[in-house]
Amino acid sequence: MLKRTSIIVFFLIFLFSLPASVSPRSLSCEYLMELGKEELRNGCYEEAIHYFTLARLACPCAEKPLFYINLIKRLREGRLREVTPPPEAPPPEERIIPQKVFPPKKKAVPPEKKSSLLARRRRIIARTLDKFERKRRRVKRKKKEAFQFPFISKLFPPKKVERVAEIVKKERVIYLDEQMWSLQPKTVIEIPKDSSVVIVGRNIEKYFIVSEGFVVTERIDKDRIRITGKRIGATFFHLWDNRGRWTFYLKVVFPIKFLPPVEEELVEEEAPFFRFGYSADGSSYYSGKRLGSVKRDSLSFTQRTEIYGEIPYGKIDASANFTKFKETTEVTSYTVGLTKGRIGNFKDFNIRGFDIYKRFSSLSLPGGGVRGFTLEARAFRDKLAYEFFWGRERVVYGYFTPGVLEKREAYIEGLKFTLFPEERNNYSINFAKGYGRARPSYLKERVFSLQTQNFLGDIKLTSEIASDEY
Repeated sequence: MLKRTSIIVFFLIFLFSLPASVSPRSLSCEYLMELGKEELRNGCYEEAIHYFTLARLACPCAEKPLFYINLIKRLREGRLREVTPPPEAPPPEERIIPQKVFPPKKKAVPPEKKSSLLARRRRIIARTLDKFERKRRRVKRKKKEAFQFPFISKLFPPKKVERVAEIVKKERVIYLDEQMWSLQPKTVIEIPKDSSVVIVGRNIEKYFIVSEGFVVTERIDKDRIRITGKRIGATFFHLWDNRGRWTFYLKVVFPIKFLPPVEEELVEEEAPFFRFGYSADGSSYYSGKRLGSVKRDSLSFTQRTEIYGEIPYGKIDASANFTKFKETTEVTSYTVGLTKGRIGNFKDFNIRGFDIYKRFSSLSLPGGGVRGFTLEARAFRDKLAYEFFWGRERVVYGYFTPGVLEKREAYIEGLKFTLFPEERNNYSINFAKGYGRARPSYLKERVFSLQTQNFLGDIKLTSEIASDEY
């Protein structure tokens, strides 16, 4: 028993004596931090935030993951930008008295030797690039998938990245596709001075310029690089993406001057003035057996006034009819309407109130006058037209009993939908309803009809089927 107890005590002492640096938790935190920094250097902010979040969960007491997460957020919001420190000022040089110096005479290099030097330089560059590419393939390994905690994937589901078409002004876009790959490696790109070219590939890893000073490169994101011409000349440009190595011969040429576009002269157009209209018409009714003995039975005098014009909400009009009888003058009808109306996003509608005349079809609503209102509008880019109206059956006047106004307790309302109203072949659905105490008992309360219009060449075919038994 004593021997077993001593063995357990020695085992516990051995466990507590292990150094804390071998903790897999701290090792995983450092590994995740390195992966996050690598993605941040490549410009992949989503992957970097993912690794920094995992590092923070692995080691909650660490402050560096939170620092990098806040840094990426500020970079995305544009509150932080990278600033290149200015170069250090050179030490003051001693004043040198200028003297006339004759440059040494350069020895003329024979053309054969010059061509051999150029060929040797090209071989050295090609050998260096091949060596670098072999090293890159040897070092490149399959990236391990980061561990995902189940509760993290539920709380933060992956967001769908939508590609938005971006309009680049004054920039050519070159896509590294199959057609461009067939032109390798003798691909020449001409860039006007002070202009840019955007190269679009897939996961651009590295790139470099052989002779600096002629162009300036800028990484937009992991798939795009902007090249701007700064000095007249030429250089080689090498790039690596998922397909492999690309080689371009960049030539910076003189810029092409374009004439500025002629600006259109904006002319302020005023709406026409409101117009006023007036018309008059008289009528009389005579009866008798002979021309000399006829007597006048009725006399009426009708006047019509109207005003119409354009307002910011469309074209408006209003009119009224006045009828003069033997002893009285009465307003027989009046109406107000707005045509081609526009109120906010609601446009191209017609609305009219008071005395109106409405007709749908021969079997649903053959036509009639009501005192109410109507609305006509379009929807779905003029693919669907709809009409609605409601009103009381119109007031009836009689020439033989002037001044007697008959108001019938009868109302009518209707709704119509037309599919493809602007096309030759269209289809309509009509619905009308009548109610009120003054409606005749033999009339049905509702009616429903389907109406079509089709063309076979120059032959127009119309059809309608209706029902009032429901």
